Amino acid sequence: MKPANETVVLLHGFAAHWMVMAPLAVYLKTQRLKTRYWTFRSTSGSVADIAKGFGSFLESIDEEAGRFHVVAHSMGSIVTRLAVQQASLRNLGQMVFLAPPNAG
Repeated sequence: MKPANETVVLLHGFAAHWMVMAPLAVYLKTQRLKTRYWTFRSTSGSVADIAKGFGSFLESIDEEAGRFHVVAHSMGSIVTRLAVQQASLRNLGQMVFLAPPNAG
């Protein structure tokens, strides 16, 4: 089991809501992992602007949570890649992308 001080940040995909990641959060909590959600309106604003906001969120997690990981679905994967390239992160662990639209 992972130590309780690790956090998993969950990010939904296009035209979705944070609740689509809730079943995964329930499972991760049984594995003694903390979870955090970040949500965005995928149908308004540019991907670059969304990534900038997510990067700021990740920087705040990086300072307060210790080691953290990201699980992102669909468009959230693209947002995560852009955010990580722009943010200054010391405690980022693994990133898991579920159905990333790598070709689009």
